[in-house]
Amino acid sequence: MVKENMPASRMRHRRFLPTVALAAGLLLSGCEFLGLDIFPATLQNAKGSIDLDSRVAGQDGAAISSVEEIVRLSSSAAGKAYLFVLCGTDLGARLIVLDPESLATEAYLSASGLGTPLAVDASGYFVAGSARIDPSSLAPVGTDFSSGAFLLPAASMNLLLSGSNGALNIKTCDAAWSAAPVALPISGISVTGSASTYNLVDAELSEDGALLLLFHDTSQHELELGFSDYSHFAASIGSLSAAADTKTELSGIPDSRAWLCAGGIVAPSYDNDSRLVRYGYGKGASLDSRQFRSEWVRGLSFDYGEKGWYYYDSRSGRLYAMGVWW
Repeated sequence: MVKENMPASRMRHRRFLPTVALAAGLLLSGCEFLGLDIFPATLQNAKGSIDLDSRVAGQDGAAISSVEEIVRLSSSAAGKAYLFVLCGTDLGARLIVLDPESLATEAYLSASGLGTPLAVDASGYFVAGSARIDPSSLAPVGTDFSSGAFLLPAASMNLLLSGSNGALNIKTCDAAWSAAPVALPISGISVTGSASTYNLVDAELSEDGALLLLFHDTSQHELELGFSDYSHFAASIGSLSAAADTKTELSGIPDSRAWLCAGGIVAPSYDNDSRLVRYGYGKGASLDSRQFRSEWVRGLSFDYGEKGWYYYDSRSGRLYAMGVWW
C-alpha cells in the first residue's frame, strides 16, 4: 500500500492547531481567574479581582446588599497603602481592608459608626465615618467627627467639608479629635451661575494644593476649583470662584459622579455608549476615554494619585482592581 504524502501546507496547519488551542485555553483561564466577560473593553486594564461576596460571607456570614465606597488610602504612619471597601450587609455596615496589589484581606471590621468618608486624618490614622482606625493594627481605636463629610488633613488639623444646594460647610478640628469641630464663618459657594444648585462631589488636598469639584444638578455642569496651597484656599472661603488659581468648567456631564485625579477629571458619558472620559484641567478638553459597561457597577472610584480605579460588580459579586488607561 502506498502512503500518500501530506502537503506541507496541511502539515503546518495541523501543527498550528494545538498552539492555537493552547493559547485560547490560557486566555480563557485568565479571563475566568479575573472573573471578566470574554474580551470586555477593560480587559487590558485589569489588575485583578476577587469574589467579594464570598470573602465577606466567609468572615461572619454577612450578605452584601451594597458597596458604598472603595478607596485606596496611604498613611505615613502605616508605612503602606490599603484598599478600604465599605459594604452594606444584612448584619450592618462592614469594612474589609485589602492589600491593593494582591487583594489579600488585611482586616475586617464591624465596629459601630462605620460609614463615609474613608480617609486619613491629620495624625495619620484611618477613618471610616465616625470610626477611627489604628494605622498599624488596623483595629478601631475610638471615634472622630468626620461622618458624612470630605476629610482633608491640613496644617496639623482636620478640615471637614460638606456641601449641597450652594451651602458649603467647612469645619476644623484638632489632629487628635479631642473636641467637636468648629464651623468656619463662610458665605457659601460663590460660583458662575446659580450657586444654590451646586453640590460638592469631590475634594482633594495634595502637594499640588487644594481641589474642589462641584456639580450643577440642573444644567449638567461640572466645576473644578484649584488653589495653589491650603493657606490660599482657607483665605478664599466665601469667594471661592473668584479667588481660585485654576478653574475647569465641563458641560454635559450626565450625573454627579466624577473624580479628581492628578492627570485630569474623570466623569461618565452616555452619548453613544457608556464611557468614562478623562478631561484636562484648565480648558476641560477631552483627553481620552474608556468604554465601560456601567449597569451593574457599584462603588466606582478613582485614586487621585492614579494608582488605579476600582468597582464592584453587583451581578457577579466581584470586586475589580483596574489600572488607569492613560
